Amino acid sequence: MTTNKKELNLNKPEPFAGDRLRTNKFIQQCQLYLKINSDAYNNNEKRIGFILSLMTKGEAGEWQEQYLRSITNANDEINLPTQGVFLGKVREAFKQENQVKNALEKLKYLRQGNRNVEELVTEFRLLVGQAGLKSDTVSEQSHLIEKFQDTLSRGILAKVLDSETEPKTIEDWYKKAIQFDVSRRNIAARLKTRYPKEMYTPYSEKKNWNFDRPTRDPNAMDVDSMTIEERHDLMKKGACFFCKQPGHIATNCPKKKKKNLGYYKTYEQKDDPPKKPKEKNFKAYIRALTEEEKTQFAEELIGDTDNDDMKKDLEDF
Repeated sequence: MTTNKKELNLNKPEPFAGDRLRTNKFIQQCQLYLKINSDAYNNNEKRIGFILSLMTKGEAGEWQEQYLRSITNANDEINLPTQGVFLGKVREAFKQENQVKNALEKLKYLRQGNRNVEELVTEFRLLVGQAGLKSDTVSEQSHLIEKFQDTLSRGILAKVLDSETEPKTIEDWYKKAIQFDVSRRNIAARLKTRYPKEMYTPYSEKKNWNFDRPTRDPNAMDVDSMTIEERHDLMKKGACFFCKQPGHIATNCPKKKKKNLGYYKTYEQKDDPPKKPKEKNFKAYIRALTEEEKTQFAEELIGDTDNDDMKKDLEDF
């Protein structure tokens, strides 16, 4: 009584269409599957037949057809080689041209960027294998460590170099870099939870308050263009700072242009006798002065008058 050998419930390798970047991966998957299911695939023909059954599409399908034709004799009998010879044919047919050169070039420009270190290590290992780089001797270890350091972000590299015990092997470098990267991401996640974005405003988003400077009134007194002595002299005479004539102040100067009904008109008073400055206008003069100017002006007026009452009033003012 015989029993049928059944395959174990394991995912089969993905079909191979001739992608040269997947050649080694495809062969490894097939070897693993066949080893686990060695009871079902217990001879050379079954194992090669299983691999060929996964090579039916694309360039791999065309190669399969040509290969079977090449090992078929005149009697239409297929003479299969050993599994080792067959897999050598597959590797040779689907090897990547300049694989070592391409892998070394990719390693040269490989950088961590925004991804985590686990993903970086996976790609680094793959490229190291494709480039045929070894790690058996101390010098080979140092060479790989130097290349791996170039791929890490500056923050992670600084953490590893500043650790109590610097890693000595490439495997230790992988573990240490992953450890610090996981710690960094955990801290970032905690800070994001405790300090959500709504609780603060980034510096770049802060409002920039712009206050318009007040525009100067074109009809305002041009006091700054006169000296203190000139201003005092005009104030003694009760004269206008604009036209230098007595009887009014610059704000009410009739020689200034005033806006009237949408057009500008100049008012001039030639025949009118000069008027004495009113008390409120005189006070306006004084209020416009600084404290120092007020003091100087009061001293000059007190010195010019013989009226004791006026002196007292000016001193009190």
